[in-house]
Amino acid sequence: MLVSMNESIVVEPLSKLRIDDAAHVHAQAFAGYLNTRFGLRYTRAYFSWFVEHGESVALMAVDGTGRLCGYVVGVPIGGASGMGRHLLWSTSTGLLRHPTVVIDRRFWSIARLRIRRLVGRPVIEAAPPALPEPTMDLYAIGIVGSSRGKGHGQVLLAAFEAASRSRNAQSMRPSVYPENTAARRAYEAAGWLPHDGAHAPGSAMYYVKLLA
Repeated sequence: MLVSMNESIVVEPLSKLRIDDAAHVHAQAFAGYLNTRFGLRYTRAYFSWFVEHGESVALMAVDGTGRLCGYVVGVPIGGASGMGRHLLWSTSTGLLRHPTVVIDRRFWSIARLRIRRLVGRPVIEAAPPALPEPTMDLYAIGIVGSSRGKGHGQVLLAAFEAASRSRNAQSMRPSVYPENTAARRAYEAAGWLPHDGAHAPGSAMYYVKLLA
């Protein structure tokens, strides 16, 4: 358990009992993004994978009233191979329940990449940064709207770093869309650096932090 410097929140492992709360925070923090458009069933399945995965980092920030006001989740690079299978059913039902997802250009960009990989066609994309391993991949961090601007994101990033170090990680990386300036400022304030590799228009970029 990690207590923030101002003692307004406590960071602790995300539990199965708070998955629904984390899903709602995610839906608010990433409203309009592709993965939230599959619906809450998909988002609950997404968080349950991290909670149940033995190598993952899944943390939540809870305020003095017990309200979940933020989360951060990640897994070592190479450790997410089973996520697609875990999410297959919720992805399929999400498409049936929310068919407008197919008009999202990012949906088709991702679909085209996966199809090309599946049939063995070459895929042109920016190479990820070469980092000392093990590398912890930060998949998502979200803060509920009423808690933004209070430093809770920095506390969660510090907790994620501490958890990564405890797993002997030598580096960390997240990916973030270039237009998400709030997330980029938060990473930079926590000492993460933007990777200088090229990225395709409309695709995410990497930030990195060495722990060794």
